[in-house]
Amino acid sequence: MPGRRFGPMFLFCPWLPLLCTLALSVPTIPDLKITLRRTSWGLSSETTTYIKADRRRLEYRNQQGSVVGPRLANITRCDLGQTFELNLDSREYTSGPLQKWPTLEELKALAAKAPRPAEPPKPTLRVETSTVDTGERKQFFGFTARHVLTTRKEVPLEGSGREPNEQVNDGWYIDLDTRISCDPHYPSTSGHAFLSVSSGKPEIPEFKDIGKRETGYPMELTSTTTIPPNRKIQGRTSLVEEKIIELSTTPLDPSLFEVPPDFKKVDRIARDPEPPLLIKLLRAWAYWKYRLLNLFR
Repeated sequence: MPGRRFGPMFLFCPWLPLLCTLALSVPTIPDLKITLRRTSWGLSSETTTYIKADRRRLEYRNQQGSVVGPRLANITRCDLGQTFELNLDSREYTSGPLQKWPTLEELKALAAKAPRPAEPPKPTLRVETSTVDTGERKQFFGFTARHVLTTRKEVPLEGSGREPNEQVNDGWYIDLDTRISCDPHYPSTSGHAFLSVSSGKPEIPEFKDIGKRETGYPMELTSTTTIPPNRKIQGRTSLVEEKIIELSTTPLDPSLFEVPPDFKKVDRIARDPEPPLLIKLLRAWAYWKYRLLNLFR
């Protein structure tokens, strides 16, 4: 969901990255409407996802501080092999083909041809994940959720460019598969394949799991990330809260997954909020100041 933002991702695998985790799956799910509220640094945003078999619609608004942008929607149509991005306020849209994922057979064939290193690379980062099911259960919209605490620690080793950090996820999870037919499926081991990168140098991680990883759908999730202070940076703690405030299995109107006939197709839609007047004036002043200085050089 757009409410969930991550930095650049590095896919680690000694020989063929995608083969580590990628498999295609065709799930069978009921019609779903899911609204997520995300709160971070005192600001809240909401996204709503509609799912119907082989199609999905995601509604959201981009946000810069307290200023929000136009109402946007992304429609994925597996049956058409197309994606559509809509600006619901200007009534404009763009379209493009779906990303094509290689089949598992194609990946196996590539892996068979890939050269193998003489010896495994030396790890530069230890990632330790501890998962604890507290045994508590609670009802969310007719689904039974389990209370799970997950602690993920990153410990830099020799040659690492990262800072140590710890993330604690306190969540309630249900068994709900929200993938549509053209989504790639990443099994529960996918947590071992992805690692965010904070510098230009990729890390070579080693993983240690304590307890069975949680793979359910989060209904409530509080993520606390702590980076301890050192000679380079000041320590800090960030808190992100996510909560499903609506989950419905009522059959959806198929027109939700179509572009309205009065929408205009354009090369690019406006996605971001309009900056405040003061910001516009400061930008204009900076532009003309630059132009005037160049005249007298």
